[in-house]
Amino acid sequence: MANVKGKLNTALIWVLIALAVVSAFGCVYKFPQEIDMQYPAVKYKMGQPATAQQITVKTKGTLYRPLFRDPYFSGKMIIDSYEYTSKYNLMDIVFHQDIQHGYGAVVYETVENGRPILESLGAMWMKDDLEQFNIIAFEPIGEDKKIGGDLRVSAPARTYEEAMIINHDLYRE
Repeated sequence: MANVKGKLNTALIWVLIALAVVSAFGCVYKFPQEIDMQYPAVKYKMGQPATAQQITVKTKGTLYRPLFRDPYFSGKMIIDSYEYTSKYNLMDIVFHQDIQHGYGAVVYETVENGRPILESLGAMWMKDDLEQFNIIAFEPIGEDKKIGGDLRVSAPARTYEEAMIINHDLYRE
């Protein structure tokens, strides 16, 4: 009887060790997904179809989906109509699942003459593995200030109507 009890204790210990290893793996591993896409996109103002213009968004990097943390994208996102997106470094975009259904801040940074420069493009939402995304772009309201408003970039889209569908699906006002 003591021998059976000892074997059960040993088996229980091995099961607990295996669970601890699997849990640690789940906490640490980031489940990376390589992204190298060129999206047709539409830049537009809400409620103003005449403002729609077709642009291209090039995305190259890695989307990480940790089990117990927010997903984030690390890499480059170059948007045709924003010159600094090709010159500055994109800071990691963390998609906060507890803020507005997965909000992520799109911010670029560089250093010029020993001074850091930050350029905030706007707020972003994505679907799945960046298969679709919607950006509420900040608009200038003076020399040094910007405000989020009606300017959007939605991808993949070729028309204002397609862009509006993506906006509706990803951004819940």
